[in-house]
Amino acid sequence: MRMEYLGSTEINVKKEVKVVNRAETDGNKNTFERYRGYLLRGFLLLLVGTTIFSDKANNYVDLTYLKFFIDLDRIDSYSWGTAAPAFLYWELTNAVVPDYKYVAGYMALLQAWVYDHFKDIGGAKSKSYVEEMPRACKYDLTKGQTN
Repeated sequence: MRMEYLGSTEINVKKEVKVVNRAETDGNKNTFERYRGYLLRGFLLLLVGTTIFSDKANNYVDLTYLKFFIDLDRIDSYSWGTAAPAFLYWELTNAVVPDYKYVAGYMALLQAWVYDHFKDIGGAKSKSYVEEMPRACKYDLTKGQTN
């Protein structure tokens, strides 16, 4: 694993775990902030790698996305809303290859798009949906299709 992207080095990991355990009892705020960054980077990597840029064929999270989380203050400046459909489109072009077994990408995005654009196969609309919510929440996916 690329520990420098997480904000540490492999040599210091064991020592830092001991420091965190000590900081919990001492109330060291700087140590907690540093480890908060580690946890946020790990969570964001899991979120991005398993939803937006999921890779179903290999079933792992690619560490190349970790470089986007080095500076946590810049995450909101990236165009994730453009990257998600672009990645999905790329994966859908791969899906037409006869030997291709898996489709990767954010399938909830694809499903919401299909329900919006093909009314005859649209899902059951959720009664609790309001326009401020994400589009994927518009449909109750547990109810099945409407006729």
